[in-house]
Amino acid sequence: MPPIKLPNRRTEVTAQLTETEQAQAGRELVHLMEDYTQKEVEQKDLKDQMKAQLAEIDAKIQAQRIKVSRGQELRTVDVLVTLYPEGVDGGAQPVVQEVRSDTGAIINTRPPYPDEMQGVLPEKPGVVAEDGSKIAGETGVAQVSSGEGWEQMTSETDRKNAEEEAKRAAQEEITPPLEKKRRGRRKKTDTVVPPSGEGGGEEQ
Repeated sequence: MPPIKLPNRRTEVTAQLTETEQAQAGRELVHLMEDYTQKEVEQKDLKDQMKAQLAEIDAKIQAQRIKVSRGQELRTVDVLVTLYPEGVDGGAQPVVQEVRSDTGAIINTRPPYPDEMQGVLPEKPGVVAEDGSKIAGETGVAQVSSGEGWEQMTSETDRKNAEEEAKRAAQEEITPPLEKKRRGRRKKTDTVVPPSGEGGGEEQ
């Protein structure tokens, strides 16, 4: 019986590469490794994005659970802040009250912060004013520079008196004191008058 030709088929066999084919395979290998690294970075970025999106959705789920279970939710509202320097309800310490503007409900009563008290505190002692006077605080006592030291005044009259005294002291420093007159009698000097006719001429 003669041989019968069947349909051809393809199969894989081990083949030895030429040097050119091997170099081409090396270049393709480098490109494939770069593509793989890039896809890894894209996959990580995508995972981070998906993770952030999942976290955002989870936060919304928790908020909805609170609404459903407790009947409450967090809202941003306007708050009126009022400082009471002498306290409230008979208290002596200054307090700050925070009140919701929409309902008028007090949501917080607390001690004032230092910057909140800044506008109501009296001026501190020792602060120098624009005119050169030194403010002493609530007592109304001022200190004005005069000469080498500070002279303390408690009224406008005292201030004027001190200024006049300072002027007199300055004038005394400029004008030297008058020399004291010598006391006592002047000593007389005896002069001898020669008798007339004797040696009447002037000494040569």
